[in-house]
Amino acid sequence: SGLTAMEIAHRRGHAECVKAFRPQGGHKVLPREKGHTAEGMLECKVPEEVWRAAERGREATIAAWIDSGGKMDVTFSPPDGVGGTTLLMLAAGNGHERVVAALLQRGADPELCDAKGKTAVQIARQAGRAGWAGE
Repeated sequence: SGLTAMEIAHRRGHAECVKAFRPQGGHKVLPREKGHTAEGMLECKVPEEVWRAAERGREATIAAWIDSGGKMDVTFSPPDGVGGTTLLMLAAGNGHERVVAALLQRGADPELCDAKGKTAVQIARQAGRAGWAGE
């Protein structure tokens, strides 16, 4: 595609991948090996058990994943969902205020946008579930 892995990650809303490719503010040089593409190097994934927990309001499952090294703002594409989704967006859109509060307290970035350019607050408002955002 002619794009670097970091550019593809950025365009798809993969915030944690972009951070991984930019350690200390610089650009990480990726090896150019035969058969490897930039898109193939993007492996920022959230286990189904974890994103389902965000969708269903199961705070303990999410906390355990983060505590074991899971990335807070890693993005993913749930089935029938929008790319660039974060756990915060999924919890917010489903009205799980306790999970949203816990994610924010742990440092989730509420300014990240999904592939459609929407933040967690905008997703919650669209779903009529923005009580946690002062609505």
